[in-house]
Amino acid sequence: PESNNVSIAAPRRVGKSSFMLNLVEIKEAEFQCIYLITESINKLNEFFKKIYKILLSQLNTGAKFKQLVEVVFKRLDIRKNSATEIEFGGIDINYFEENLFLCKEVKQFPKKLVLLIDEFSKTVENIITDVSKEAAKNFLHQCRELRQNPV
Repeated sequence: PESNNVSIAAPRRVGKSSFMLNLVEIKEAEFQCIYLITESINKLNEFFKKIYKILLSQLNTGAKFKQLVEVVFKRLDIRKNSATEIEFGGIDINYFEENLFLCKEVKQFPKKLVLLIDEFSKTVENIITDVSKEAAKNFLHQCRELRQNPV
């Protein structure tokens, strides 16, 4: 399967966010658009955690999800799972790796999930400022790996 990525670049206050929010409202049989804003994120793992929670919430359907949850709950010490919140135990979790694991499950989701990430460039800028340029470079490599994951 081929991964398709689109970047929307325009000056501030032109309507990029509104455009993405309008895509979320479109009810398409084959696709489901999910909007998330990452402007305040300044750590790699925090970004991937946000993606992970969204993917996990989208998989929250049917018996297959119940099997997945049992495996994930044991591995990640998940203590609470509701429609609006997932609470993890005290272990350190590499959410990039967990997203790679979840991608295999998302592949079997009836619709193609389209993540609409708003303010991604600000996230990269935050990581450069608050962590380092090297961390931001690593972050971009991980994002690319996740986007181009064959599953």
